[in-house]
Amino acid sequence: MADFVKVASLSELASGAAKAVEVNGKSIALFNVDGTVYATDNTCLHQGGPLGEGTLEDDTITCPWHMWQYNVRTGENLEDSMLKLDTYPVQVEGDDIKVALGCGARPRAGPEGERGRAGLQGDSGRHCDSGRPDS
Repeated sequence: MADFVKVASLSELASGAAKAVEVNGKSIALFNVDGTVYATDNTCLHQGGPLGEGTLEDDTITCPWHMWQYNVRTGENLEDSMLKLDTYPVQVEGDDIKVALGCGARPRAGPEGERGRAGLQGDSGRHCDSGRPDS
């Protein structure tokens, strides 16, 4: 089971906002979608743009550098669902936003392999589960 680490306060992340945070040396983007907080890698898969500085509209983040768009719930790129950001389990306890990195995601497969289900994934080769049903 992954350990959850406090990364921010809910009062710092208004509904409809995005924010970049550092977790154990890793840059993570947080997104508040109608009161539910999601976490993905902060780095756009295109050319490394900072997604936490992008524009969040509903559950879609737009990279500020070249306008690549991702679903923050699943990490999927809107133009190519085979491209996925790693996503991380989030817990909100009171005003504390906590993220777990330790459980990790399945490795990225080649073109013939599976890239992972639409859900919570992290960064080290195993699938994460936040206990929250996928939306």
